[in-house]
Amino acid sequence: MNKAEILENLDIESFYRSLLPSLKANSKPETVGLCPFHTDSSPSLSVNVETGLFRCFSCDAKGDVFTFFQRIKSVNFPTALQEIGKMAGIAGVESVKPKVVAKFEYKDSMGKTLYVKERIEPGRNGRSKEFVFKHLEGDKWVLGRGCEPVLYNLPQITTADCIFVVEGEAKADLLNLWGLIATCLDSGANSPWQDKYTKTFEGKEKVVILPDNDKPGREHAAKIASALHGKVKETKVIEFSGFQEKGDIINWARIQGNNKAKLIEIIKNTPEWTPKEYVGKDKADGAGSPLCVVSIRDFLSMEFPARENILAPWLNTQGLAMVHGIRGLGKTFFVIGVSVAVTSGGSFLKWKANKPCGVLHLDGEMPAVALQERYCQFVVSNDLETTAPLKIITPDLQELGMPDLSCNTGREALEPHLEGVSLVIVDNISTLCKGGRENEAESWLPIQEWALRLRTRGISVLFVHHAGKAGQQRGTSRREDVLDTVISLKRPADYEPDDGARFDVHFEKARGIYGDDVKPFEAMLITGIDGKQRWVTKDLEESTTEKVVKLLSEGMSQNEIAEELKISKGTVSKHKQKAKDRKLL
Repeated sequence: MNKAEILENLDIESFYRSLLPSLKANSKPETVGLCPFHTDSSPSLSVNVETGLFRCFSCDAKGDVFTFFQRIKSVNFPTALQEIGKMAGIAGVESVKPKVVAKFEYKDSMGKTLYVKERIEPGRNGRSKEFVFKHLEGDKWVLGRGCEPVLYNLPQITTADCIFVVEGEAKADLLNLWGLIATCLDSGANSPWQDKYTKTFEGKEKVVILPDNDKPGREHAAKIASALHGKVKETKVIEFSGFQEKGDIINWARIQGNNKAKLIEIIKNTPEWTPKEYVGKDKADGAGSPLCVVSIRDFLSMEFPARENILAPWLNTQGLAMVHGIRGLGKTFFVIGVSVAVTSGGSFLKWKANKPCGVLHLDGEMPAVALQERYCQFVVSNDLETTAPLKIITPDLQELGMPDLSCNTGREALEPHLEGVSLVIVDNISTLCKGGRENEAESWLPIQEWALRLRTRGISVLFVHHAGKAGQQRGTSRREDVLDTVISLKRPADYEPDDGARFDVHFEKARGIYGDDVKPFEAMLITGIDGKQRWVTKDLEESTTEKVVKLLSEGMSQNEIAEELKISKGTVSKHKQKAKDRKLL
């Protein structure tokens, strides 16, 4: 029994609905639902209930029912085949036997085959694929190359003047079908670049490198371009803007309108590669221009622009900050208050903007109509005018989805919109920084480097994030290393659902500010009889005293109050005495 026979007997719609409760009808055969492979608050997963193919337009996860089952259940392909076979009512589904699905020949410059590379599906140990090298010994094929690795399509590139370098034979074959001469290393981006490869390219008119859109791909491209710099007349590295993470030339060619002519046009409009230009563009991936080192005497004599307050006292120019709290606490109300205060030169809670400054608000979660309503209510209620630019990027207006700030193309997509901006609000990390896992420190590094680069340009960043069960920001604590300020929004112990946006504000990290400026306080959004909303604040100490008085008047004991407010009995006694001194009891 094979995959095709299983699909003939499988109720595909029921299969997906059993694994995706959020799936809902759209326009058959397409259905939509929340993608289980990333944090998804608005349906971005499309499923064809006739073919079984799925695709997420946010994280670009895609495949068939077997791929879906493997990913969601974390099982290998044979297990997925067995389990889906049972769902299809087929007993005793046979394991799929590995078979060669593609074969690529590696030849010397004269056209003699040296070895072959085979793609086998499924691979061993539960892998979906596997690559093996084989060479002839006599009339028998044996494992291994049997010689040093060579470049793919070596006979063709030896005589060509313009050569394309890609990652993988299938990509090279696509370009060859277009009448272009393409090559690759036999183990992709993991292959070391050798001096003999450079000699093959010496004196060529042009080399065009098409890296995969990920960190290894960009590093691979930089390594090759550096080796060829000065050895060929012209080198270009092509990076497709607005392209998904890990995408390649094959993915690009599948998009309607993308073809050989368009590729040639992109190449023509791409400037020649130079070490300084490329490194400057991709510092987030570990490259860097020559270090600038100064003596202490020179350093102390330098004049730097003074840091000003964007929102005094905790948000400065070149400031990096984070606010976090549990879901539904009012974080969006918080950032709307910050953005309007900053762009109007107004106030929010206990903080004041010195002058209007431009803001770019990236909202990766809210429906556009809900965000619009909240902004409108805040501006009208506070009679504020946003005189500096306030730019909004919201998912509902994006045909290709929100930019992924964990990849280079996502960060580059923001560049045209940073003109006149002093503050970028990233709301929130889970929806806008999709690469890697939240608890992996390494996956945060590209975003951290991006934020540091914005700082050098005088732009501040405010990250918005969800809190975990313990109340700390969710995921790796490494996010906080370079931040100047970390604000935690916490739900008061006596919070009631009717309270709406009400939270305690705590400074968990505050570089350069202290004393009364960092004392915790309570904030609550209330609606007056005139229908206008306004924020009221009170010191947390004062708030706690009032709560103790209220609960004592209701007849609760000090032990019960301590449990209710989640404070110690001694703290209850302190506030009780304070209330007596003020004749509140």
